[in-house]
Amino acid sequence: MNLFTNPDSVAQLAEGILKEDLQDEVEWNIGLNVTNGDNSKEAVQDRAKKAWRALQLYAHASFQSRVEQSTTEPTLVVKMKMDPGLLEMVGDDLSNYLHQDCVAVYNVTTGKGQLIGPRAAAWGEFNPAYFIRW
Repeated sequence: MNLFTNPDSVAQLAEGILKEDLQDEVEWNIGLNVTNGDNSKEAVQDRAKKAWRALQLYAHASFQSRVEQSTTEPTLVVKMKMDPGLLEMVGDDLSNYLHQDCVAVYNVTTGKGQLIGPRAAAWGEFNPAYFIRW
């Protein structure tokens, strides 16, 4: 199930998403290049817009984003509040939606980071040295 292409799934989660007491401050790093894909400026901008729209579905109140160049690729950096119970599901769906191996998320509230996605294990453990903080 991909939540970003199935509006009914998103509606089913809305009740929990909107409860402010369940919200943690989280930061996302989403690489915008894809292996063996179109990495033109236009394609990268399109992926950034898709990721931005998808994550905004889960944001509670605050949502900020910018694109920065990491050591390897353009990266969408997002700061938002969301239900921490949805991190893995959203990260996995977002990775698949954008054809990424994984995305990185740092939960500011708990101080823990993780890589989430279908090929996250191939990238090893979350390394804060590579994470672009807000």
